[in-house]
Amino acid sequence: MVENQTIKDVEKSIICNMLTDEQALMYSVSELKSKDFVTVEATFTFKLICKQYKNRIKVDILTLCSAVNKKEIEDYIKECSTFSMFSDNYIDHIKTLKSFSLKKELKTLAQNIYNSEEEDGEILLNRCLNNLLVLNNKIATNKVLNAETLVRDTEEFLNSENNVSGVKTGFLKLDNYTCGMLNGNMYILAARPSMGKSAMMLNIVENLCRAGKSVLIFSLEMNFHNIMLRLISSITGIMFYKLEKRDFTPEEKQAVNKALEEIKTWKLYVDQTGGITPFQMLYKAKSIKLMYNLDFISIDYLQLLNCPYSNSKSSNQIVSEISKSIREMAKELEVPVLALSQLNRALELRKDR
Repeated sequence: MVENQTIKDVEKSIICNMLTDEQALMYSVSELKSKDFVTVEATFTFKLICKQYKNRIKVDILTLCSAVNKKEIEDYIKECSTFSMFSDNYIDHIKTLKSFSLKKELKTLAQNIYNSEEEDGEILLNRCLNNLLVLNNKIATNKVLNAETLVRDTEEFLNSENNVSGVKTGFLKLDNYTCGMLNGNMYILAARPSMGKSAMMLNIVENLCRAGKSVLIFSLEMNFHNIMLRLISSITGIMFYKLEKRDFTPEEKQAVNKALEEIKTWKLYVDQTGGITPFQMLYKAKSIKLMYNLDFISIDYLQLLNCPYSNSKSSNQIVSEISKSIREMAKELEVPVLALSQLNRALELRKDR
């Protein structure tokens, strides 16, 4: 744990750089928040610097001191302006301060959980995951790209000879229409019940796994037993009901064993947690990506996800909130996400269907 005195010195060094280096000033303003600072003097000074920077007032010791009416703050600013500790290492100092601030918030979160009077453990867990997701967003990688990077990446895309730039599903027409499933995008496969949504999803999963891709399925409807039998049926051509009854010939039995040996080599991961929330899904997907890498995520299906913190009573609004969370997950993990969605059977009663 970083000692308080060291953090105080880091704060002084950061403010010193903000006063003397324009690049350090811009970087600090964009990366830090006033609540990241520990001391009252540093917090006040940082707020004042940000205010002057926003109002396009020159930031230096003279303009700052003329804007304060407290001698202790003025003395602190003067002390910072001559503080030379690690003065050329402002990026590392900012990382140190942000890390210290994050630890403080984690301690507060842990203390709040410990002191909570909530008796339902699942509600408490979801609340905790929600707060952790908020904290995680604070340390997310900066997504702002400069013009040079934008042009370079666009040139690479335009000069590529591959007309399918995303993950290939194995369905040629679908890949031609979509250019493959692109990283960071969410795709919806929607149909009425019993129209083959899960079957198509598993066909895509099979094609991806056979191509060496790493695939994660969040299966809220089917258990792993059904998923495996469907995959075996697709690989061997043996009818699903025969596999369920274990009613097959010796030749078919041999084909089943061969299919199982093939599936064993796949990078396939199945989570069958019922009523999982988008927050829980994100953290599970993050863990798997860190351990095994991840190329594709599938969710079966959207309406079965749990959204305990939604204030809406409208099912459409809840699904909209869940969809937003999944889009954010796809962007954060930089993988394509295919979410199945069930359409209402009431459509069949309409005369103009």
